[in-house]
Amino acid sequence: MRYSYVMKRCIAISIMLVSSYCTCTQAQSNERTRALIDQLGNGSWLERDLASTELLNLDKDEEHEISLEELELYLMDPTLSLESRTRLAGVCLARFLKYPKGGLGVSFGSIIPGAIEVQPINNDERFPATAMLNPGDAIALIGDTMLIDSFDLRAQILSRLPGETLPATVLRNGEYLQMDLPLGSLEELTGAARLDNPLAWRALELRWARKGIVLETPDTIGQGIDFENWIDAAFEQGITPNPRLPKGRLTTAIVGGVHQIVTTGLTRSRRVQLWESPATLRKKLFENGMVIMRNNASLLKAKRAVDQHQLLGLEPDSNQRKTHEEKIRLITNQIEELEKQLDQYQSNKDAERNP
Repeated sequence: MRYSYVMKRCIAISIMLVSSYCTCTQAQSNERTRALIDQLGNGSWLERDLASTELLNLDKDEEHEISLEELELYLMDPTLSLESRTRLAGVCLARFLKYPKGGLGVSFGSIIPGAIEVQPINNDERFPATAMLNPGDAIALIGDTMLIDSFDLRAQILSRLPGETLPATVLRNGEYLQMDLPLGSLEELTGAARLDNPLAWRALELRWARKGIVLETPDTIGQGIDFENWIDAAFEQGITPNPRLPKGRLTTAIVGGVHQIVTTGLTRSRRVQLWESPATLRKKLFENGMVIMRNNASLLKAKRAVDQHQLLGLEPDSNQRKTHEEKIRLITNQIEELEKQLDQYQSNKDAERNP
């Protein structure tokens, strides 16, 4: 009996010591992390860079390891400067790339805005959603967010942890179904596409949006300059481009920037196009604008189709139904306006071809 009592006391004391050590270590970890984050605002560029590097390496230090969730709490600190928050966001991205991420267990078929076709792998218990989805199902929305392409859907999936659910609106045989799709782990998904930084950033932004974390977006240099100013800067008045000169030093930097601004949200091409004359540039800018309008019209039509289906389940004369009908009416007006502009553009093109 005496022996048993002594053993119990020893175990209790051991637990207390371990608990005390863990608490002390956690406090030291928090102090070190706070000191490094404060150092991100140091007046010396070198000190700020050193703090960024140390924060990046905290996941390799068992005594001072800090989770992504803890870093995100610091990211919400309103006293941090824009640069400090930007540096800390970069640390979060590096940690997120190593963090567990959700996997749905599907490949993608045909893709149009509001209908991302999925092909589930054969009922794999590691990915429970594969038993709920049929080949040819198309995912239209995640929550209230309309999907434009597979990039959007992948970002939504990766922004969640394994075991979480994906609130999806699924189009099946002309009917829209509400599903909560349980996620498996990306690490167990063989043949998964490479997770590059743009996709990881987008997934992280979605994760942060659900947590209420919003990062300021600094003004991009030149974003407030209109296209006429860009053209005047790239092609000086009265000077015809010399075809013998190497193409594009000034043109690449400035007009390439215009190309990126025009295609934001439309394409993720990294190619920079060079222009030989203002007329060529104006024509391409106009054509890009029309492509954006067509995509917007397609997206609005997909959104209207979902809203019209949801309207069927609402009580007649209810306030909710009236609100829904008004929303559909506004979307329809937007579609009609875009189609008018597109028709006018086509008429102008036809007139140019057949003067």
